[in-house]
Amino acid sequence: MENQNLEFYLCKFSSSSSPDEASNSLLLPPLLKRKLSRLDKMAFYTLQECASEIENPQIIFASRWGEFDRLLKLISQYKADNEVSPNAFSSSVHNFPVSYFSILNKITSAYSSLASGKDTFSLGFISAIASIGPNSPVIFNYSDVFSYNGVEEYKSVSCVLSSFSSGSARHLILKQAFSSALFDYQDFISFLEGKTSHFVSKYFTLEEVK
Repeated sequence: MENQNLEFYLCKFSSSSSPDEASNSLLLPPLLKRKLSRLDKMAFYTLQECASEIENPQIIFASRWGEFDRLLKLISQYKADNEVSPNAFSSSVHNFPVSYFSILNKITSAYSSLASGKDTFSLGFISAIASIGPNSPVIFNYSDVFSYNGVEEYKSVSCVLSSFSSGSARHLILKQAFSSALFDYQDFISFLEGKTSHFVSKYFTLEEVK
């Protein structure tokens, strides 16, 4: 199969690794904020930072585990009480962060919620690039929980991706390339920050167009 290279513009990005800082920066009333999990708050914060300058954006949300902790609590509740809280159930589904964010911000454009095991980030990013329209930027959000030696770390990053340049947007190219590289969140952030010249994923590499 012929290699596919896709050029696009990175207009803005936002990342966070602190649920508490993300929560403090959310532009939400306390009552609504309490409905959000730690993962939700991370996703909301980075989405909020990117969506503020775009009218009615399409959003691609990717998360390998999603609201897994909430789901486990629901299973335990069902085993104990033979029933579950409707509110808890509605906020346990995989697409809850992006759907709730869209509702609160009156976004009517389509959104996608994707989980694909170890390939979640790579396939989510490809899906976002493929969704860019001639005059329609897309917001890609990746939010997940990473566990290292029993310690959980919450990570979230959102990127505004566009087919046209605006302001200080970076002109990037996605090159189809297969490798055994495992997704490294910090490597991606370093690339977004301009600290590295390229980013290698399982299915593609990202480079800046010179």
